[in-house]
Amino acid sequence: MLRYVLAFFGIKLLMGIALAGASYYVEDIPTSLSTVATIIAASGAIWWFMSRENRRLTTTEIWVFGVGAAVADVVFSLLWLVGMMVILDQPLSWEGIAVVFGGQLDPSEMGGVLVGSFLIGSVQVLFLSAFFAWLLTKQLPEVADNESK
Repeated sequence: MLRYVLAFFGIKLLMGIALAGASYYVEDIPTSLSTVATIIAASGAIWWFMSRENRRLTTTEIWVFGVGAAVADVVFSLLWLVGMMVILDQPLSWEGIAVVFGGQLDPSEMGGVLVGSFLIGSVQVLFLSAFFAWLLTKQLPEVADNESK
């Protein structure tokens, strides 16, 4: 599953770069695009699995993929946060994180906001990824045609 989680990460990274580039030309990019990016990344990774394996994911594989995607998303989010701090020339501090989050929050509250954001985002990515892994492979045979039972 590691290669498919890395594919998820790569697709999400490419989409993040594309959205960052688009933000130079469009002022108000909807935050819901991150959910769309998650769905596309999970679907792309699972499509690659389907084209290579031609079989249904097991329940364990679905959850491993979901957890892996959630961890990859946290890594992506941390990279984004640090990248934005560098781009905005902000110090690596709660004040700098507050600026990245829009500058309207009290820096002393940023620890809770950051943990809450990552927790909510991780749960969303875990369940979206697991759902799409199940949804896309549920019609495939349990064992690929070229494998014996």
